[in-house]
Amino acid sequence: MLMRKIFTFILTLIALMGLGMTAHADNTETLLTTITATGKTTYSQSVEGVVTVTPANIEYYDGEYGWLWDGTITVEPMEGYTITKCRFIQNDKTPLDDDLAPFSIVMSMGNIYPCSVITSAGQKGGGMMDGVTSIEVYGYVTPTTYSVNLSGGANATASGGSTSQSGLSGAMNTVTYTANSGYYFENFNEIESNGVTCKKTDDATVTVSGTPTADVTITVPDAVSENGEGSTAGVENVQSENVQGAKAIKYIRDNHVYIEKNGETFTLTGSKVK
Repeated sequence: MLMRKIFTFILTLIALMGLGMTAHADNTETLLTTITATGKTTYSQSVEGVVTVTPANIEYYDGEYGWLWDGTITVEPMEGYTITKCRFIQNDKTPLDDDLAPFSIVMSMGNIYPCSVITSAGQKGGGMMDGVTSIEVYGYVTPTTYSVNLSGGANATASGGSTSQSGLSGAMNTVTYTANSGYYFENFNEIESNGVTCKKTDDATVTVSGTPTADVTITVPDAVSENGEGSTAGVENVQSENVQGAKAIKYIRDNHVYIEKNGETFTLTGSKVK
């Protein structure tokens, strides 16, 4: 009985850990980078490539007290990141949190010293902070998404995924083009665009699949008539001649000779083309 309770407790603990891991995979707020003032218009980052910082109209910088007096400091996310909060810090003084975009503070000396510090969220420093030495930036990584847009593919029916897919952060849904009755796909070189490939799998089928690494636009080749009408490649030496007493059209398509007679198509060996 005791062993059963222990086993049940372990299973429950594992389930709770799984839920915690799942929640963390969502847009959980974490410390992305810490900005440290190094000059009137310069700064360093603990993690590069996360944000840009614009110190504007800063009158003075001090190595101990940071950015000082009249001016604004604005923090903006770079592509792939979302900011949820900026914590403006001056040494061991009470920091100011700004959780409303645009993430910025306004430092105004006014008639008193030290100056008041006002964030874009309307919070005031109350005279305790007279500058900024560092900024902690909180948020999460924003998944980069792409779109796939397909056109063309006339005389065929698309199935599977949509011909217009957006918000993709992984593999697209495969789109299959099936030639309509009386049509087929001519041979063509595979079309590749930013990780997505359009290829012919047989005379009646073309597929588009892959994982986009950027936005994708592909024109799918049209299916062409089996009697040669509408063919755009591989047709040459078209001529009229008598075949068994009836006027017919002879043409070469994909290195094969075909004869059209009375609305039907035959090979030179007399086999009827389906």
